[in-house]
Amino acid sequence: MSAPESHPASVTIWRLLLHLYLQRPPVSPVDATPPVGPLFFSGIIKSRTLAQLKRCILKFIQYHGNRASALKTKQSKTKLQPAVRAKSEPVAVDNSLTKPLSITDLIGVSNESSDSDTGSSQEQNDGSETDVIDEDSSEASDVCHLLAYHVGAERLFCEYLRWLDEGEKTKAMPHDAEIGRFIPDWAFQAAFQQESRYRSASLSPNTEPPPLPLSISPPDAPPPAPPTPLQEAARALLSIRGASRRRSRKLPIRSLLEDVNSKDPRALIALVDEHLKRLQKLSNEWCKEVTTVASLDSALWDLVRGLRVTNDIPVIHSSCLNKCKPLAYAPQERQSCISTGAQQGIVENRNRARSAIRRLARSRPDAARSATALLALARRSGSFETARRMVDRALGCARDVSENCAPAAAALTSFVEIITEVMIMPDV
Repeated sequence: MSAPESHPASVTIWRLLLHLYLQRPPVSPVDATPPVGPLFFSGIIKSRTLAQLKRCILKFIQYHGNRASALKTKQSKTKLQPAVRAKSEPVAVDNSLTKPLSITDLIGVSNESSDSDTGSSQEQNDGSETDVIDEDSSEASDVCHLLAYHVGAERLFCEYLRWLDEGEKTKAMPHDAEIGRFIPDWAFQAAFQQESRYRSASLSPNTEPPPLPLSISPPDAPPPAPPTPLQEAARALLSIRGASRRRSRKLPIRSLLEDVNSKDPRALIALVDEHLKRLQKLSNEWCKEVTTVASLDSALWDLVRGLRVTNDIPVIHSSCLNKCKPLAYAPQERQSCISTGAQQGIVENRNRARSAIRRLARSRPDAARSATALLALARRSGSFETARRMVDRALGCARDVSENCAPAAAALTSFVEIITEVMIMPDV
């Protein structure tokens, strides 16, 4: 669509487009199958493209029509010009028997020089007239060829537009879009020659350069050269090294027992009791959420069993055209259907199960801090008596902690194992 209207190559491009537009599938009969072009341009986006193509073809038709009208006017003027010249230059006819006397005959000067001059001037006039006639004939032939090209191009684009408007109803074949059906070869060649002469004249060095500006400003600096692959790799390595330096500044991690006096057994036992209560709370929440997920899974099977329901087939009544007694047929078979209530229940059950599992798998930072603090307190048990009391507290909490809560059970087991290794069996 961006091809210029004046260039003859645009006609070739449009011929190729219409040749593809009018193609038929090879496996189907040609006459009974619409072309593939309307199928390709079906749809919202492709229909807009088809409308743009039609508007572009209308521009081509208008351009070639205007050029043909201008060339017809020019051709009519060139045909009238020789007749006017013949009327403006009449030829004198000498009907006398003897030539009239001239001054050269009276003074006795020879006529050779005058005759030679007259002959040479007549030859020059004949030569100039011959050149003018040749130029006029070549110009007239070019006008004739270009006129045939533009008239044929206008007819060609009118046919293309008609095929696009017809869509699937068009009966044209791909060979109907050939340029030779509308434009003769000699006219097409003359159009290419005129375009080449126009291009060469526009690019000839004889054209005058544009005038220089009054104030000559210094030329702009050339743009910087793009970086080489080596420079890009070096820049990437330097940026990675700078990021590693920033990453080395780690935030300090504060200890959970920073404010606890490790030499005070009462403070240690009170802190152990506090963290054991948190583990017990974690166990209760964990067991409740696991029970919710298990109940939802068990309810799912009941809903799946009730998904298909069998019902009796309704009685079929049939009437007769002769106004007989209507017949009723009750089938003995039963039909199965899907229960909408059970289906909706399954959807709600799975939504609640996903929410329960998401709640069960959430992060628990308080429980993680409590487990870490218990392990640190096990290593800081100063005396044997304090360690024994910590173990008694852990065993008492283990009775309330369910085995289903794996995080709490693992934290209590590690707490007792560390106390045993540190205090009770230091030599093992």
